[in-house]
Amino acid sequence: GIGRLTYIQFRRNGDVNFNRSWVEYENGFGDVDGDFWLGNIYIAALLKQKQYNVGFRKYDSFGLSASRYENIAVEDAEGLYRLRYGSLLVGEDGLSPHDASMDAYGQIFSTYDRDPTGCARLHGSGWWYNTGCSLSNLNGPMPVTFGSKNNIIETGIGLFI
Repeated sequence: GIGRLTYIQFRRNGDVNFNRSWVEYENGFGDVDGDFWLGNIYIAALLKQKQYNVGFRKYDSFGLSASRYENIAVEDAEGLYRLRYGSLLVGEDGLSPHDASMDAYGQIFSTYDRDPTGCARLHGSGWWYNTGCSLSNLNGPMPVTFGSKNNIIETGIGLFI
């Protein structure tokens, strides 16, 4: 097993709109007992404390599935919360698809009001979009996608050692 997770995102009720501004994603929103985004400031601070792996939990009509990557890093505000991660440990690779224009690695965080690619407005949420947008968007309007999985109705992004 992977042990205890520290969730930075969870969506189980679908009652929180994730199409939010830069400042809202920076500070976090929602309710930890329901749907929430921890906040980019806090995510970056957590990841500076020690090296974490990251797990993406996805629930659809076929049940629960997970993807895990090693060594996640998110830069601070000065670095525009740029995302980096290591190898895929298990599950489907929804962050680094074969189409490099959709690869989330090395991308800055985007929201509708800070959207250099136009993808945050197009997909209705904050995420690490590349020029070809993304194959995965766990913050988009429900149901969401991750790689080839669509119709995902519950999500969680968790950090673990």
